[in-house]
Amino acid sequence: MKELYFTVKEVATLLKRSERAVRHLIYRGYLPAYRIGRVIYVKASDLEQAFKPVKKEGEN
Repeated sequence: MKELYFTVKEVATLLKRSERAVRHLIYRGYLPAYRIGRVIYVKASDLEQAFKPVKKEGEN
């Protein structure tokens, strides 16, 4: 199965955030990324895992 990758610009569009905000997530270590040349890519599976639902207090 072929893995799907997104550029920083594509991730920003998906998340409705700026490219700068996405780069901040990458540089702080919240979102794994891979650099090929001058372009930064994010795996679709890593993007899904980075944004898991947060449980509220009192929920199991």
